[in-house]
Amino acid sequence: MDSRISRIRSKLAKVPYQAQCSYSAGAWRHQFRVGPRLSSAQADAFESEHHIELPFAYRKFLVELGGSGAAPFYGLLPLEECRLFTMDRQPPDGTPRGFHHVSHADALQGDLFLEIIGMGCSDLCLIGVTGPLTGRMVTGNADGFWPPNVSSAQDFLSWYERWLNHMRDGKDNKALGLTSPATVASAPWGPGPELGILCGRRPQRGKAAELGTEITPAPLSHETGRNLENDGHRALLFIAAGPGGTVVVRTRRGALVQDRWPDLVAAAETGLPHDRVTSELACPVGQVGRMSLCPSPIRKSSVKTSCGSRGTVVRV
Repeated sequence: MDSRISRIRSKLAKVPYQAQCSYSAGAWRHQFRVGPRLSSAQADAFESEHHIELPFAYRKFLVELGGSGAAPFYGLLPLEECRLFTMDRQPPDGTPRGFHHVSHADALQGDLFLEIIGMGCSDLCLIGVTGPLTGRMVTGNADGFWPPNVSSAQDFLSWYERWLNHMRDGKDNKALGLTSPATVASAPWGPGPELGILCGRRPQRGKAAELGTEITPAPLSHETGRNLENDGHRALLFIAAGPGGTVVVRTRRGALVQDRWPDLVAAAETGLPHDRVTSELACPVGQVGRMSLCPSPIRKSSVKTSCGSRGTVVRV
C-alpha cells in the first residue's frame, strides 16, 4: 500500500477537529466523509466502457480509501458520474480556453480529461487521462470564463494530501477552494455559504424569517434555464442598497457575470428587498423559469444558510 494512503486516511479523520483550519468551499456537502471503496472489478469495468486507463494514484484512492465524498470543492464524484472532456483550442481573441464533453459536436479529438471533482456551475476539476498531463489535476471552466490551471502536484494523491495539509495549517489556496480564517474574518460579508464550513461544522443560522419572502418575478429565459446543471449554478448575487442601484452577480473566483444573467438581475431588482442582501445561486427547483437563492445577508444580520440546509429559500 502506498504510504500516502495511510497518511491521508489519518489526516482526513483529524481535520474536522482542527481548531484553526481553513474553510473548504462546499465541505458542507461531503462533511469530510468518503463513500464506499470501489472494487478493482468496478474500476476495470469503467476503464473498459470508456476505453481509458484511470491514472494510477487516482485509482488507488478509489480502491483503497473511498469511491466518493471528501475532497476539495463539492467532493469526489462517484465514478459512474465522471465525464470525459477535451480542451478547446485557444480562441483567436486570446480569451481563455474552455472544455467540451467528448460527445459534444464541437469537442476536439485531443487529449482526454476526466471530471472527478464537483465544482458546480460550469467550473471543472479534472484529471488528465491521456497525453502529457496524464495523472495531473487541472481546473478550468467549460465556457472559458477563466483559464485552465494545471496543479504542480505530480499526481492525485499528492494533490489531495496538499488540500488536507493546507486546510490543517489554515492557509489560503484558491486553487483548492480553501480560505483561511483570517481572510474570512476580514471579508465584509463574513463566512458566507460559498466558503463552506469550518472543520465540518455548519455556520450557525439565525432568524431566517427576516428574509421570509417568496417572490415570482418574470421567469428566467429558456437559455438561462437550460444551462442549469443538476446541482445548480454557484455564484453570489449582491442586491443593491436601494432601488435603481446596481445588482452584481459574482462567481466564486471574483468574475463579474451579471451581463450573462439579465433576466436574473431584472428579477432581483424588482422582487428582492434592497438591503444589500447577498445570495448564493443554487439548486434548480425542477422547472425552467425558477431558480433558488440561498440568502446570506452581510454581517450585520445573523442569517447564514447553505444550500440544502434549513432556512428560507427565495425563488426567482
